[in-house]
Amino acid sequence: MIHFNNPFYLLGLLLIVLIFFLLKKKREASLLYSDTDWLGIQPLSNFYTHLPQYLTLAILALIFISLARPQRGYEYQRVKREGIDIVLILDISGSMRAEDFKPKNRLTVAKKLAVDFIERREGDRIGLVVFAKDGLIQAPLTLDHRVIQELINKIDFGLLDDGTAIGMGISYGTLLLSQSTAKNKVMILLTDGRNNAGKIDPESASSMANEANIKIYTIGVGKRGKVPFPMQTVFGVTRHVMADFELNEDQLRRIADKTNGEYFRATSPKALEDIYGRIDKMEPTTFEVERIVKYKEKVHWTLIPALFLFIIFFLEPVISRRIP
Repeated sequence: MIHFNNPFYLLGLLLIVLIFFLLKKKREASLLYSDTDWLGIQPLSNFYTHLPQYLTLAILALIFISLARPQRGYEYQRVKREGIDIVLILDISGSMRAEDFKPKNRLTVAKKLAVDFIERREGDRIGLVVFAKDGLIQAPLTLDHRVIQELINKIDFGLLDDGTAIGMGISYGTLLLSQSTAKNKVMILLTDGRNNAGKIDPESASSMANEANIKIYTIGVGKRGKVPFPMQTVFGVTRHVMADFELNEDQLRRIADKTNGEYFRATSPKALEDIYGRIDKMEPTTFEVERIVKYKEKVHWTLIPALFLFIIFFLEPVISRRIP
């Protein structure tokens, strides 16, 4: 962004333009010749005839622009945030391999939509927890959303022993948020099963979260009834069987209600996307942006060409060998 600190001097360019057009008018010769061939010289073009005047005008124009002090601005943004601290808690138990979200399994869809959700949360710190038979903190609260998104993309089955320890997932999320000073603290818990493992049950864990002023949104993911599930035979061949994975919706509702959150059921990728969109609107980010513009002097952009033309002005009589 170009800025002039003393733009008043730019008015001098109008005067130069006026003089330029006056010079273009045909001048009457001061000395007339009926024929110049006998002199053995060729008449100079109109441009070369008025070259000294053009050089003078160009030098003056550059001097006027220099006096206006051209500057280039660099804009910085300082973000003052009163944002939200959010912890995503993802179920990576074996049942998330179910492929009722064709052509992908539940975990693959959940990961993609979590990444999309993070993309919209400008100004919020986000942490990541996964759970199966136990919980595991994948990332502390951070404003570096790119790192969180990369970690989510790398999540896969086998990080933890199989099982569904919902209480442990909530406990690790509470641990991350307990040291937060943010005004609003939120967990988003996504699971497709019933708690069957862990040292802390979901009710106790949600009570601890409530005491820490943490709101939990719970998402039960997967279709009801039997769904296609990939299994390997003893020969290493993958085949699909129809399996039924029980989801304790009442428990997920109690967790959400206890913390002033809300429970959602996602039976398709579109439904899960809509849920993330609803949470995004229910927990808006609040932050203020202060813009700072710093300018650097760029007067050399015009002074150096002016000096170059000034040299040409003095060398021009020698170069063109004009006739007086």
